[in-house]
Amino acid sequence: MRSRTIAILMAGMFAHGAANAQVLVYRLTGVVQTLTDPSGLLGAPATGTSFELDYRADFSLGMFSGATGGLGSTNYLMGGTSYPPDSGPPSLQVSPVSAVLSVGGHDLAFAGDYDGHVQYTQNYIGTLFGGYAVSSADYGAAGRVGGVTSDVTTSLYSQYSALVFGPIDALGTVVVDGDAVSGTASFSWSDGTTTVSGTLLPASLAVAPVPEPAQWLLLALGLAALRLRRAASSAPGKPPARRPRTRGRCPTA
Repeated sequence: MRSRTIAILMAGMFAHGAANAQVLVYRLTGVVQTLTDPSGLLGAPATGTSFELDYRADFSLGMFSGATGGLGSTNYLMGGTSYPPDSGPPSLQVSPVSAVLSVGGHDLAFAGDYDGHVQYTQNYIGTLFGGYAVSSADYGAAGRVGGVTSDVTTSLYSQYSALVFGPIDALGTVVVDGDAVSGTASFSWSDGTTTVSGTLLPASLAVAPVPEPAQWLLLALGLAALRLRRAASSAPGKPPARRPRTRGRCPTA
């Protein structure tokens, strides 16, 4: 019962977040394909080691275009100091995307201040001639701050109309199987003395909202109430609950 209650609390929390999310995390998982890590910044993992790559996108920053549809449409979130000055709010020169790569318990951060973007492109021209639609998803975070130069990019590609990448703020999971959906990712990081770079082979993409502080508070209060209820029910000296007695008629001979 306790586990079920926690699951209900979490389900409600994420359902609320999905409807009001301004910050999304695009999580890619897969394996390391190639790696150059002479200093062991990532622990010098072997080829085939699992990775997680999180792109964090704040839709209140940068420039957002959610238009989809048409023969060749694109929707995107982008910004950073590499873009020309923009007078409209929010500023195009403020990056909305950063990233963190995790391999074997080691994390590598990509500030994204120079260029951060998430962009989905759909090309439906092939369907006009009896073929398939082509769609792609591109993610990137490039940093130029604090003497650190960092870049990470990911490209996913689908050649089948049933798996078109639609709105960039759509939640869900995509399997990157190398057939219906293929993908590549590469990264480099250097602080002038230490350098690490490599390529990654994605296997899945999951898009989910970042819970707001109020949602975490709701979950914490729910868990606290469950703990208090459990402690009260198991307090020493408390008599066990009595079952109600049922009355019945005695059988007659």
